[in-house]
Amino acid sequence: MKKYQFQKRILLRSIFIMLILFIILTMVFSSYVIKTSTAEFEEQIDVQLRGITTQIDNTLRLADDIALQIAANYQIIDAFSGLQEYHDEKNYFVENTDVDYTIKQHLISYMLKQNILKRISLFNSNQDITYVGKAVDFGYLKKDCPNPDIFTDTQSYFADQKRKRQFIPSRFF
Repeated sequence: MKKYQFQKRILLRSIFIMLILFIILTMVFSSYVIKTSTAEFEEQIDVQLRGITTQIDNTLRLADDIALQIAANYQIIDAFSGLQEYHDEKNYFVENTDVDYTIKQHLISYMLKQNILKRISLFNSNQDITYVGKAVDFGYLKKDCPNPDIFTDTQSYFADQKRKRQFIPSRFF
């Protein structure tokens, strides 16, 4: 009988040791798989984020290029320079549809060149606005802009830029 008890004890110890080794190996393997999967997932996310960032950069660069082209368009400059004397409560472009139509003809060509842009909006410091593309809320066409701080921020930005340019020595031009 002692022989069977001894064999039973050795068998139980062996099973217990094998069970502990199996649990340890399972934990080590599981941690390795989790670590590898996490690294792969992070790498995939990083690649996707770089792609999204590149798309956003390209879109912003395109919008910036178009904004520079529009700002350099002499016909749009002429139309907006005539707006400086206009200080009525109504939107200038609603009152002067011929000027609005002329500006929109120029703006629509920029919209047709690129399918990325959905709308181009132009406005001046008097909050006169015109746009082409996807419709805007007509509340913005009124002079009581919901966020007039944007106009103040824009004016101060360009005033700062103008002051900075005045201090550049003319020999560099």
